[in-house]
Amino acid sequence: MTRGARFHLASAASAESMASANKLCRPERRFLQFWILPAKTSTGSGLISQVLCSPLHYFRHQHRLSELFWVRKRQFFLAKRKTQRRNIVKTTLFAFAFVVALSLSAVAANSQKPAPSVHRAGNDSIPIPHFDGKTTTPPALCSPCLFYGGDLDTASINAAGMSDENTLLIAGGSATYGSVVIPEGVTASVYGIVFNVQADAAFDPLSATYDIRTGVSEGDGGTSIASGSGAILVQPTGRVFLGLSEYTIAVSWTTPVSLTPGQYWFNAEPQCLNTLDGSCSVFRQFVSNTTSVANSVHVAWQPVNEMFLNSAYFGFTWANWCDSSLGFNSQQCGLMSFGLRGTE
Repeated sequence: MTRGARFHLASAASAESMASANKLCRPERRFLQFWILPAKTSTGSGLISQVLCSPLHYFRHQHRLSELFWVRKRQFFLAKRKTQRRNIVKTTLFAFAFVVALSLSAVAANSQKPAPSVHRAGNDSIPIPHFDGKTTTPPALCSPCLFYGGDLDTASINAAGMSDENTLLIAGGSATYGSVVIPEGVTASVYGIVFNVQADAAFDPLSATYDIRTGVSEGDGGTSIASGSGAILVQPTGRVFLGLSEYTIAVSWTTPVSLTPGQYWFNAEPQCLNTLDGSCSVFRQFVSNTTSVANSVHVAWQPVNEMFLNSAYFGFTWANWCDSSLGFNSQQCGLMSFGLRGTE
């Protein structure tokens, strides 16, 4: 049917009256005829037949539909447009809700960042015991052992582990430093650092970085006097704390660092950055504290409450582990389980 075709609707009560209806479809006007099935009238008598006529090339009249078909066509397209608008609105609202849900999921994921420590509730009133040092068996990797702070006491309510890791999970790393004061009259030669580290079953780093510093204080990393990286040795201690197995790790260097009397801070940080190693994306590492100072060597060399955390990942810049925001009591942040390989 050509664009702009005009339609006529005729009704007849009987076959005889079709002739008058057909006048609407005169051949000279080239009308097409569409006969609609008859139906009974509302009175139940007679038949109604509808004739739909469309001119193909009649252009003396304006191109418009007869009133009935115009109304019906208009109603159809209005309903169609309303449906389309509803669908557009629904699609837009769904897309908006989907984007909001993704945003909230990202915020939730970010808010569930791993904790920087593992520890029990703690009891600040329980003091760190004095160790007489008469019988001591430091870790085998601390040999010769210039200094050792003591073992982790897994039964202690103040036992804890502090983040010390550089992995694909903890991007950017997280380093905990322990302190030693070389006493007057002693010059120490140090060529290795030993840390007791708590980790899960996936613990398998191949290397570690090391760092020795002076002048560390809250918010200030002081000065690094020796740093580097190297292969590490690993030995299990046999201790398990809050589901994490403890290992002794040792990183060494060939040229000893000479330390004169004064205070120093030490770190050894196991590395796991191999993208082909799936464990680097899941496992955690925590250096142990010590509340029993068992098996310590020169335990008096370690000052109390001088452990520091430096971690861009957790948002701490040279924060003392006794900082209240880290959640430790003064006993939990007292002493660290680490050692120095060397001689005096």
